[in-house]
Amino acid sequence: MKDFTKYLSKIRTHEERETLQEEINLVRQALYKTSTPFEEVLSLKLRSWVSEELTRDLVNLDTEQRNAYLSQLSEFLNSLTEISLSVSRELSQTGTQRVSDWVRENLNKESLLKLEIEPSVLGGVILVYGGFYCDFSLRKKIEDFFAQEKNEILKILDSQKA
Repeated sequence: MKDFTKYLSKIRTHEERETLQEEINLVRQALYKTSTPFEEVLSLKLRSWVSEELTRDLVNLDTEQRNAYLSQLSEFLNSLTEISLSVSRELSQTGTQRVSDWVRENLNKESLLKLEIEPSVLGGVILVYGGFYCDFSLRKKIEDFFAQEKNEILKILDSQKA
């Protein structure tokens, strides 16, 4: 299989992978259709960076080789590990990039983020990866604090009643 890791610098999330897969499917369909020429699909129907990468990679290949390349690229994208993150609000593009960089450096180089917005997280993140569940949320810290200090809090409340 070819080295497709250059695409990892452009896609960081599950949604971005799905968008790229749709673009790959458009190109694959254009290989065999005469109504929309292959070159037109590359230049007009894809995001510019995808068009540039695929044009560079496919330029000297025949139709069957192009199809094989696109199939392998699609397989590579489908093989990427998804790491689920629950966050309290949508991350900025910079935030997504920073989290993705950390995940790829510390957990899995060939991974994508599957971001879920869960306001009850309050802050921080809940991470699910490879069967592990790690709750680094503010909600969890608050719950732990109250569980640990429950008796002390109840004493204070009881003394206020008297």
